[in-house]
Amino acid sequence: MTAVLCLVLAWPAVRVWQARSQVTDLCAGAVAGASAAEQEAKARASGLNVMSWKDPKPGRPAIISASGGFSFFRWVCVVEHADGKVLATRTFVVD
Repeated sequence: MTAVLCLVLAWPAVRVWQARSQVTDLCAGAVAGASAAEQEAKARASGLNVMSWKDPKPGRPAIISASGGFSFFRWVCVVEHADGKVLATRTFVVD
C-alpha cells in the first residue's frame, strides 16, 4: 500500500520535472533568427502539447506555444516568429 501511495505522489512530480526540462530546452534552442518550422517540429517530436497561431492580427508576430506538465501545473514555451524566423521566446509556469 505504501509503494502505491509513493507512486501516486511521485508520478506527477516526475511529469512536471520532465516537462520543465523539455520546455526550457526548447526555448533555449529557439534563438532569434532560427527557423520557426524547425522549432515547431522539435516541439511536436518531444511530445509536448503544441498549438500554433500562424495568422496573427496585423502588426503582431505568429506564435508557437508548447506546454507540458501535470494537471494545472504546466510549463509553457512561447515562440514568437515572423517570416519563418524566430523573433523572441518566453518560458513560464501556469499553475
